[in-house]
Amino acid sequence: MRPELARVCVFPGRFQPFHNGHAAGLTHAASNYERVVVAISNAHVSHTASDPFTGGERYEMIAAWARALSIWDRLDVIPVPVDDEPTAWVATIRAIAPGFGCVYTRSAWTRALFDYWGFPNSDSLIQGHSLSASEVRASMAAGGAWRSLVPLPVAEIIEACGGVSRVADLSDGKNHRLHTGAAREPGESR
Repeated sequence: MRPELARVCVFPGRFQPFHNGHAAGLTHAASNYERVVVAISNAHVSHTASDPFTGGERYEMIAAWARALSIWDRLDVIPVPVDDEPTAWVATIRAIAPGFGCVYTRSAWTRALFDYWGFPNSDSLIQGHSLSASEVRASMAAGGAWRSLVPLPVAEIIEACGGVSRVADLSDGKNHRLHTGAAREPGESR
């Protein structure tokens, strides 16, 4: 490995939405590495119950938060259009992202995939946060106190894009595109 890559880590996630747990991990990664490559997985998928936000909306969430903390200039945010093909996922990230030397993740599955490709997990990984994006979406769908689970700039973007109603519709089993009158999914009956 090139020596300069030891100072760069990749921070992968779906960020559906970017929440306080992501923020804590990314803040910690940025304090331990010169650069952090944030890989937005499944960037091409949106408007589903588990992936309600677009890749662009997630990019904006991360960018707004990072600008507020003045760390934006140390991040490379890369939309990754592959997530459900384990054999191709890390290779795709390597092909489209700037070089990196390790992965920063709490996910055993992600850690195993990167380890297979020769990328160790970060020695400086922070532990402790247990928040999941599923919990944030559930709180949004139930009309709960979801705003306390995400950074303020992220809450503002979620509200601006109609994310709360989108999540509520999708959690109720409504196809958001059908609900808004847009085209139906391929193979769906009328």
